[in-house]
Amino acid sequence: MNSGFTIKAVSRNLQSQSADRLRQQGVAVVYGDLDKPETLAQILKGAYGVYSVQNNWTSSIEVEIAQGKALADADAAKSARVQHFVYSSVGGAERQTGIPHFDSKREIERHILNIGLPYTFIRPAFFIENFLATGSFAFINWSLLSWALKKIASYKWLPSMISAPLPPRCFPVRHNTWKRESNWPGMKKHSKKLRLFTPE
Repeated sequence: MNSGFTIKAVSRNLQSQSADRLRQQGVAVVYGDLDKPETLAQILKGAYGVYSVQNNWTSSIEVEIAQGKALADADAAKSARVQHFVYSSVGGAERQTGIPHFDSKREIERHILNIGLPYTFIRPAFFIENFLATGSFAFINWSLLSWALKKIASYKWLPSMISAPLPPRCFPVRHNTWKRESNWPGMKKHSKKLRLFTPE
């Protein structure tokens, strides 16, 4: 929270425990609903940057796409446009994989590109906490997964808390032509040192 910016968090429920925790950290929590684009324009007025993240696990792929596009459109429609739009995507979204969870984010990325927003796409891969999940990832067995991967890739599992400080770090360097795509390591043949958010 020490980025030098005033941070606003958009919530549909201003009385939730999550909203209270954010306020305790100095975040201004304001009402907004990604399913109601008309609630977004006033929130974004005067904003330097936006961090956009959607959740399809509790809704649907179609809702995720609609929300992602609506937030980007709300920015683009403003007379004073947002200077840096940071979108939380997924590793592999730059490829057409046929995986709905990936291709939905690819569609949102393409939309952001088409409307010309200055952008950073953050593409994290697989988080180690996924092995603790009881829902969609519960079927994953570590021994089977490592056996399947050992001949084709090395793998690194990142805790999701590592990713938490990075979106705010996108914003302090002011640059009017942001066009960045950053893939985070998960499973890949060769690990490369990431150089994040450095303007050309």
